[in-house]
Amino acid sequence: MNRGQISLELSLLILAVILGAVIVGVILLDYVVNVTAVEDTREVVLKGFVEE
Repeated sequence: MNRGQISLELSLLILAVILGAVIVGVILLDYVVNVTAVEDTREVVLKGFVEE
């Protein structure tokens, strides 16, 4: 193995880790946003029933 091959493999590994972190971050962010939206909707619906 020469120095260039190790550098290439290391850069690919770093790229894969960053890509994985971005995917997990997007999934978690989407989950948090959806939970907030569901909570807001439930609050509006409950207020509507109580007000009526």
